[in-house]
Parts: sequence; C-alpha cells; structure tokens
Amino acid sequence: MRSTRSAPDYAGIGPAPHTPKAFGVNPRVVAPHPPMAFEVELATRARPLVRKSPKAALAWALVLGPLGLCYLSVFGGVVATMVTVAAILVGSPAMLAVLWPVAVALSLPAVRRL
Repeated sequence: MRSTRSAPDYAGIGPAPHTPKAFGVNPRVVAPHPPMAFEVELATRARPLVRKSPKAALAWALVLGPLGLCYLSVFGGVVATMVTVAAILVGSPAMLAVLWPVAVALSLPAVRRL
C-alpha cells in the first residue's frame, strides 16, 4: 500500500520523521479563562464568621501570652507580641511579668466582641 510510505522514502533518501496524522475532525473547544471581575469578587468577599471559644482563647493566652492572642486576631497577636518584645528590650525582662497577665486579661473581652 503506497499511502503508508512517506515521500522522501520513495526518493530513496530515507524515512521521514514522525508526523501526526490529521483525521479530519474538529478539535475540542477549550473554555476561555474566567473573567477577571470574578477573581476580584472572590478577593473582596468577606470570610464567614467563626465563633471562638472563650476557654480556648484563655488557654492560648495563658500558655503563649501575647502570642496566644493570635487565636483571636492574627494582626492583634503579632502587634501585642511586638510591643512585648520592644518593652522587654527597652525596659527589662521583668516587663514580661506585667505584660503577660495583660494579654490574658485582654483575651476574654476580645472573645465577646467576635
């Protein structure tokens, strides 16, 4: 059957490199990228509110001090930790004895506001 041979093979040059065959069917349609407005809408949508446990907030604050406030608010916990580190560096390590109970005391009213 002559259709299985390639043209260069007829000329005596050798077989042609593999080329895909066309079967005469239309390619499948690829869906376009979703509109950019959809991504902006997802980014601006508010997260669902999650109820925080007062017992867990108190436990985290007792164990980790100012860093334990990250259970309630990541930003608030990081700020409280930075303030504590700055107070220890500027003042003395005895400041930790003052700021640790303050973090524990702030954890309970913060749960009620959430």
